[in-house]
Amino acid sequence: MPTVAPLPPFEKACDSEPVRSTLAAVTGLVALAACGDDRYIFIETQPVPLAAADPARWAVQPAETEFANPGTFAYAHPIALRFGIESVVNHDVTQIETASAVITAVETRLGTLCEVSVLPTCQGTTCEAEISVLGAGNCLIKIRAVTPDGERRGACWRHGQYEIVDPANSPEAVAVIEARDAEEFETCLASL
Repeated sequence: MPTVAPLPPFEKACDSEPVRSTLAAVTGLVALAACGDDRYIFIETQPVPLAAADPARWAVQPAETEFANPGTFAYAHPIALRFGIESVVNHDVTQIETASAVITAVETRLGTLCEVSVLPTCQGTTCEAEISVLGAGNCLIKIRAVTPDGERRGACWRHGQYEIVDPANSPEAVAVIEARDAEEFETCLASL
């Protein structure tokens, strides 16, 4: 796994649930480090290596958890990421130039189930990177980005894949896993 140099700690201006809820409705995910303003990190993905990513196929993917029978998923597999900082003013969304970014794979209860396989590179208003999903479990990443004028933002994103026998008929097991993944995601958000 490549070494990732940390950015300085983020400063939180506030911790406003209404602001988080509004951003979640707008973007499909909660990605806010300094709330009370109009800047947030957007995250788009493609289930391919970064080198094979199609510029026309980037899409915002909210945090998700997939369940399937054992042997369904193949590991390791790449996920290409594109992200940047957007500003919302009067419902108009504009992208802000991003000077630098760091992605950190976060340790989860089952160990690190994803790693940064291509470090972020930023050009203009977006950064691109690649993660590799190493096995079944919760892949939880933290992204930190800085604009050229020094504005710092952070975001969390997750992708869970679990193999359980007959997931359609195992609602209790599915509910327990989803609750733990949601708790880990909230812990990541609180650490921004």
